[in-house]
Amino acid sequence: MIAAVSALAFGLPVIAEILGMQVAGTAWNALRSSSPYLSQAGELCGGLLGGLLLGAIAFKLIARTKLWPWPLAGLLVGAVYSVYPSGALLAAPIAAGAAGFFDKLPQRWMTGLSIGGALAAMAHALPFPHWAVLALCLASALACGWGFTS
Repeated sequence: MIAAVSALAFGLPVIAEILGMQVAGTAWNALRSSSPYLSQAGELCGGLLGGLLLGAIAFKLIARTKLWPWPLAGLLVGAVYSVYPSGALLAAPIAAGAAGFFDKLPQRWMTGLSIGGALAAMAHALPFPHWAVLALCLASALACGWGFTS
């Protein structure tokens, strides 16, 4: 579980952002709309798709949790990021803890998810070298693993 969550924490934000921008661009092109809010729509799509992927792969298959809170948490982080990018540092741990709340697991699960979300957000929002991003993502996965083994 730790390896899967670490790999997702390392690559998912970049993949989700690219995929979200592609989906939003395709929708904008199909609707023949002008693009004043295209980047914000891309961030929202990226957050929603990233949360869906995180919920489907990491937590639904490995930890046997509910699926529906994770896309909503990703959508919340995407919405905050589209308005104020630095706000994602605060939104990620809150969204992860709130999504873990609905699993009806012990308090340690929500704490681990909040710490893991904060470390993953720091890894991608602040200008760290690649080795430090990887170390923070590994620490994020260890925090999630610590929270799950209660």
